[in-house]
Amino acid sequence: MKKIKWGILGAGVIANRFCESLLLSDRSEIFSIASQTEPLNKERLNLFKKKFQLKTENYLLRYDDLINLKDNDIIYIATTNNNHSFHSRKISKNKKNILVEKPAALNSLDFKNDLKIALDNNIFFLEALMYLHHPQTKIILDIIRSNEIGKITNKNFFIGFDM
Repeated sequence: MKKIKWGILGAGVIANRFCESLLLSDRSEIFSIASQTEPLNKERLNLFKKKFQLKTENYLLRYDDLINLKDNDIIYIATTNNNHSFHSRKISKNKKNILVEKPAALNSLDFKNDLKIALDNNIFFLEALMYLHHPQTKIILDIIRSNEIGKITNKNFFIGFDM
């Protein structure tokens, strides 16, 4: 079975955790990595290469170079939150699939624009918000829908800050 070739945009803590999970999959490979956080970019790339025993030579010092690599199947955006929309739009226009770390955008207008560009380019675009895909979410929704706990009159939802 063909492995999914992942491009990793950013080489910080979140990207490290994501790549640790990729190693557990026999269907994925870390194909490329880019870091342009000065002055640590070369050091971060070398640490990634060593930690994940990567064979690829696609260690890049510019995000655009990674986005333009033709062999990436999907790009994981692990940059700072304020750059997620900017990178999503570039990647979509370059016809690459996207998994973007949360939040995908800083506001709903940017998110709607990002999603439109992704749809217009017929690419996969997903925000890495774990709870949406966790089995316990379905169980919670089933309990609520069954009326087992009665009528819900109020709800609060937090992901590190008041939404």
